[in-house]
Amino acid sequence: MNRIKLGFRNLHLPILFILLIGVIGGLTFTSCSSTDGDDEQPSQSGGGSSSSTGGGGGGSSSSGGGGGSSSSGHGHFNPDITYGSFIDSRDNKTYRSVVIGDQTWMAENLNYDVPNNATDVCHSNNPDNCAIYGRMYDWETAMAVCPDGWHLPSSAEWTVLTNYVGSNAGTKLKSTTGWSNKGTDDYGFSALPGNYYDGSNDRFRNIGDGGDWWSSTESSSVNSPSMGISNIAGVMRNNYSKSNKLSVRCVKDDNSSGGGSSSSVGGSYPFATTIIGNQVWMAKNLDTNVLGSTCYGDDPANCATYGRLYDWATAMNIPSSCNDDYCSGQIQSKHRGICPSGWHIPSNEDWDELFFWVDTQNDPGSYYDGSTYDSFTAGRYLKATSGWMENGNGTNEYGFSALPGGWNNYAPHDGWYEYEHAGGIGYWWSSSELYNDDPYNDVYTAYGRSMYYANDNAFWFDYVKGSMLSVRCLRDE
Repeated sequence: MNRIKLGFRNLHLPILFILLIGVIGGLTFTSCSSTDGDDEQPSQSGGGSSSSTGGGGGGSSSSGGGGGSSSSGHGHFNPDITYGSFIDSRDNKTYRSVVIGDQTWMAENLNYDVPNNATDVCHSNNPDNCAIYGRMYDWETAMAVCPDGWHLPSSAEWTVLTNYVGSNAGTKLKSTTGWSNKGTDDYGFSALPGNYYDGSNDRFRNIGDGGDWWSSTESSSVNSPSMGISNIAGVMRNNYSKSNKLSVRCVKDDNSSGGGSSSSVGGSYPFATTIIGNQVWMAKNLDTNVLGSTCYGDDPANCATYGRLYDWATAMNIPSSCNDDYCSGQIQSKHRGICPSGWHIPSNEDWDELFFWVDTQNDPGSYYDGSTYDSFTAGRYLKATSGWMENGNGTNEYGFSALPGGWNNYAPHDGWYEYEHAGGIGYWWSSSELYNDDPYNDVYTAYGRSMYYANDNAFWFDYVKGSMLSVRCLRDE
């Protein structure tokens, strides 16, 4: 059945002026640099207001836990925070780290010069800016640039951070120096306004206006949502072209984020992932080319955008005869199907858990009675920020990036297929069959999920197994 359902030092004056020095004592003049626009001058290596001493490359934090030489030579860190530190074995730079809630973050931007890669740059092509703000990377480079044991945070992990920090997150995450509207740096995140390189217009955006950091989440094949902090407006979620070059903050692999483990998420896989509640999902549809799969409208460009479409038996990697029969004996509790090793086709219950978790974050009064779950709001937060017809886009709050890939609808009694609804509806398989005890009904179906351009619904349906839908894989752990 089918239902409609993110200084001047003290000048060494001539002896003639010694009495004047006695009057002004130890008066020190400090050179100033603008924090707005292109007039920003790079800080001197080893400079800043930290109580630490030492030359270029920084020194120990004034707090007890910040030992080691920092990769950055500025003093923007919070002296009241106990920082950790780690060494990037690739170039032996030492970075400060900080624990915020259940996450461990780098407390400064990454400054790793990728070998034989001209795409990572210093702001305005000035190496002194790398010492302050770290390097800037395009999205593809950023996906694999974090040190071993660390990864590029997903949009959901950025959300975990800002949710933990709470109201006025921009002010609380900004450094107390380097901004015209300075932050309080309550948690030691010490964000600086390094801004970004605009690839479309071939220009560096003004230092001082804000900071932007990549996420591992994709909103489309050419865009990715970023975490931004504005000098004026606070935290923002921007959707940037992957050709732009942004800063990178890495998060440690062995975190607990949103109730789930982020171990091995991010750069450890050749595809984007996102943590939502206790689950780790692929952040885009599967595009594995196997016999029995197709691109919408038989157009390869649609596979690049939406992933491939699969009938149920093909998605499950079981005999095609299972499209016309019940095959419960061949279905595992975490059934891998055509998903990569360590991942599986989500069950009906897995989909229920996703939709219900999203609902509880936005409506704490949401109730789940254990039956197959329909949501009237989850689609809004799971749909991508672009790609849906008639302004039916979502907010992509959790980096799921759902796109309307349509389907290849199969009519079993007539034996025909018809491509329908690309741009308007997204359909996804579950591993769960729907049992029908009607002896006169010879149509075999399985549970699936759909989202629609015209509303915020995320509903379940039962689909004829021979129809071809999208596949999202879920991590086993």
